Amino acid sequence: MAFARFRSTARPSAGGRTRGYLERLARTDQIDALNAKSDDELARMGLKRDDIPRHVFRDAIWL
Repeated sequence: MAFARFRSTARPSAGGRTRGYLERLARTDQIDALNAKSDDELARMGLKRDDIPRHVFRDAIWL
């Protein structure tokens, strides 16, 4: 009987965790930059202050 080892997908590899951390860090910078803008500047971009997280993470999550 042959035995096969299967890698669990429950825990990401160290590289995956690092990549995820760096991506969140970069997105935090984007959120900070948008939060630093005035409401008028955000309005010109078509955003409200409440929409900033949704805008920054629009490709990662469905809100």
